Amino acid sequence: MKTTKPTALDKFRAAATQREKAAEQRRKEMEARHAQGKEDMKGAIDRLATSLKKEDVPVNNVSQGNIAGVGVGSQGEPGVKKKKKTASFISFMTRQGKK
Repeated sequence: MKTTKPTALDKFRAAATQREKAAEQRRKEMEARHAQGKEDMKGAIDRLATSLKKEDVPVNNVSQGNIAGVGVGSQGEPGVKKKKKTASFISFMTRQGKK
C-alpha cells in the first residue's frame, strides 16, 4: 500500500487546527481563572507599568557636566573637520554624444 505525501496545504490546515485548539484551551483557562477571581492581563500590565515608573531619569543625562569629553567647551568633544572634496577625473571629461 502506497502512502501519499501530505501537501503544503494539508500541513497548513493541520497546523491551523492545532493553533485553534491551543487558543481555545488558553481561552478556557483564562475564563476559569477569571471566574475564580484571579487576576487577568490587567494585573500584569499594572505590575509592568509600576516597574517602568521606577526610573524616571533619562539614560543620557550628564547632570552637572563634570565629565570630561562630554558636551561642548574646553574639555568637550573635539570638533570634526570635514575633508575637502576633490573633483574626480570623470568631471573633467566632456560627454561625447552620438554623431
